[in-house]
Amino acid sequence: RHLWSQNYDRTLLDALTLQSEVATEVASQLAVQLAGGARADQPPTQSAEAYDLYLKAMLARQFLSAFAPDERIREVEELLTGAIVHDPSFALAYAQRATFRVVMFAWNYDATETQVARIRADLGVAQRLAADHPLVLATEAGYWCWVERDIPRALAGYEAAEAAGLNDPMLLSSMAGALFMRGRVVEAARLMERLMAVDPGNPFLLLGAAQSWEAAGAPVEALRILKRGLEQLPNTEALRLQQSQIVCNWSGHTHHWREALQEVDQSILADARLDQIFSLLLLERRFAELDTLIGGIAEVSRRVGGSSRTGAGVRYFGVGHHPIAEYRGWTALLLGNTAEASRSGSAVLKFVFRQPETRWNRWYLRLLTAHAYAFLQQPE
Repeated sequence: RHLWSQNYDRTLLDALTLQSEVATEVASQLAVQLAGGARADQPPTQSAEAYDLYLKAMLARQFLSAFAPDERIREVEELLTGAIVHDPSFALAYAQRATFRVVMFAWNYDATETQVARIRADLGVAQRLAADHPLVLATEAGYWCWVERDIPRALAGYEAAEAAGLNDPMLLSSMAGALFMRGRVVEAARLMERLMAVDPGNPFLLLGAAQSWEAAGAPVEALRILKRGLEQLPNTEALRLQQSQIVCNWSGHTHHWREALQEVDQSILADARLDQIFSLLLLERRFAELDTLIGGIAEVSRRVGGSSRTGAGVRYFGVGHHPIAEYRGWTALLLGNTAEASRSGSAVLKFVFRQPETRWNRWYLRLLTAHAYAFLQQPE
C-alpha cells in the first residue's frame, strides 16, 4: 500500500545529509526502526569517499566465512582503514574495523597479542567518538564474547546495544554465537531466523542459521535454509560444503561431501580444504590416500580453518595454526606405522615449543602435546 512519498532535489555534495533527512522522515511517517541502528539526526561521516569505502566493506563482509582465503579477509580490513584515512573521526568505521579484527582473531587469521592490541585501540577510539552508539556498544560486546570469553558480560552488552537501537543483522549474529556458547542453542537458531528475515540474501546469515539449527538437532530445517540460500547464491562454496556435511552427519553418506569438495574452487579454500579432505578420507577409511595427501604438503603448519574434524569456526577460536605433523601422526597410527608416528610426535612437540603461548592458545597447545605423546607411544 502507498503510505507516504516525498521528492528531494539536492546536489551531490548534500547526499550524506540528505540520507539523514530521509531517514528521519521515513522513521516519523512509518514509525519503524531503521536497519543498522542508524541515527537519523546526523550523517555518519561528512566524507563521501569514506562512506563509499565503508559501504563496500559492509557488503563484502556478507560473503566471508572461516573458509575464506586470507586476501579476502584482508580486503575488508583495508576498506575500513581507507575510510578512516579519509575521515579520522568516523566512529562507525573504527567500530566496524574493531569488530572485523575480532573476527580475524577468532577465525585464526591473526591470533596474536598484537592483534588484540589493535582491537582494543579501535574500540577505544570508537568509544571516545560515540560511546553510546548501538554499533559501538555491540562492538564492545563482541570483544567480551570472542576475545575475553566473558559470555554473560557480552550478552548484557548485546542486549544494551539492541535496546539502544541496534538492528544490524551481522552484529546481532554475533549475539547468536554468544547464546550458542551458553548452551542456549534453540534461542540462537531463532535469533538467526529473525535476522535472515531482515536480510534474506545474506550468505553469512544463511550459513550461521543452518549451523545453529543443526546444532539444535534440526537438520531438516538447516537443509531447508541452505537449499534456499543456494537457489539465491548457487556459487557460494561455504553453503554447499555445509549442506554436504549436514547430509553426511545425519545420514552417514559421504558422496555428497566428496562431490562438493571436488566442485568448489580450490584456490579459495587453501587453509580449510586440508581439514575437509582429511575428515572425509578418515570417515571413508581411505588411509592410504590420507598418507598420500599428507605426504604432498610442504608447509610446517596451516591456519586452523573451517573444519568438521577440529570444529574450527565453532570451538577453536584464537588458537592460530595447526601443525601438519599432527595429521601425519594420526595417519601413521591408522596405518600401523609406529616409527613414522613417533617422528610425527617429535615434530608436533617441536611445533608446540616454538609457538608463543597466550591465554587463548594455552589449552590448544596442551591438546597438541597430548596428541604428540600418543604418537610417541606414551599414552599416560
